[in-house]
This record gives sequence, C-alpha cells and structure tokens, in this order.
Amino acid sequence: MNSLQEAQQKCGFGSYSEKEIQAWRDHVQGLRKRFRGYRKHRAGYPTDIKSFILLGRMEGIEYAAAAKAADDAKRLEREYWLPILEQWQENYPEAASLLRPEIKRLRRILGIRQTPDERRAATLKRVQKHRQKHTNQL
Repeated sequence: MNSLQEAQQKCGFGSYSEKEIQAWRDHVQGLRKRFRGYRKHRAGYPTDIKSFILLGRMEGIEYAAAAKAADDAKRLEREYWLPILEQWQENYPEAASLLRPEIKRLRRILGIRQTPDERRAATLKRVQKHRQKHTNQL
C-alpha cells in the first residue's frame, strides 16, 4: 500500500475509489449550479475530513458563514427601518402611496402579521369604499 492509499484509509476514503470521489464532487458541483443557495442552506459543518473535502473545504464554510452574516444584517436593517417608514407614512400623507408598498414588503419578509382588529378595519374600509363606488354609479 502506498502513502496515498494509507492516507485515504485513515481519512475514511479507503472504501471509495478516485473515480467515485470525483463523481461525488461532480454531483455536488451540479447541485450548486441547479439549486442556488445550496451551500448557503447546508445544515451544520463538516464533522470529519471526508465531509470537509467533499462539501467544499474552507471555501464552503466561508461561503455559508458569509451568507448567514448577510442574512442577519439584512434582517437587522429591515427591523431598523420599518418603524421609521411607518412614522414617515403617518407624518407625510402625500408620500404614503410610495411608502405603503415598502412597509407591506418589510412586514411580509419579517413575518409581522396584521392583528385581527386591523384586518377587520381594513376589510370594513374596503367594503365601504366598494359600496360607495357602486351607489355613485347608480
């Protein structure tokens, strides 16, 4: 047995041939191309040298860590800006039509839902607007 084969045995690669390892690497590369964010959403970190090599080495770990940090930064910015935009919407009614879609988008992304009372009030307002529109047409 040569030194490469001995190293493969120690690292857990002994049961795989070079062709099998390369096929697995090609498969992982194919997944990365097909499913954007594959590395970003990978659960956990490699636990042994075999998974470390097959799952992208340090580049994969760095990519996942950077993507997580970017997601956290986006969330913090969204949480920071939402109350500011809501305050601007109240203070500047002429800009409400520009701010409303942004506020709605931020609330949706942050997972903030309307309370039942807010939903009822919005529904009542739409119904009244609809009735008024149809009574004016008659």
